[in-house]
Amino acid sequence: MTEQQLLEHVLQAAADLGLLAYHHPDGRRLQGDAGFPDLVLLGPAGFLFAELKSGRGRLTLEQWKWRSAILAQLHGMHVIWQPSDWEHGVIQMQLKALAGL
Repeated sequence: MTEQQLLEHVLQAAADLGLLAYHHPDGRRLQGDAGFPDLVLLGPAGFLFAELKSGRGRLTLEQWKWRSAILAQLHGMHVIWQPSDWEHGVIQMQLKALAGL
């Protein structure tokens, strides 16, 4: 599964659960600090930032800086998801929890 396919699965699951989701398709065109997470998801039970990676993908230094700041300020509301997390149901479980289910 590619990162794009994972994104499509996550966005569809989020929509099915009634979660708000934000993804900008090309972060290189945004202003501000590089490395902002791929997704912001909001639901009745809170919110989280998600970075999507292929099975071999790694965080860049800029992505680590964002992750560290989010974890420090928002108490663990940042996740890194890979295709194996979808296949094992981890993502679906976290999305359901975000939806309050």
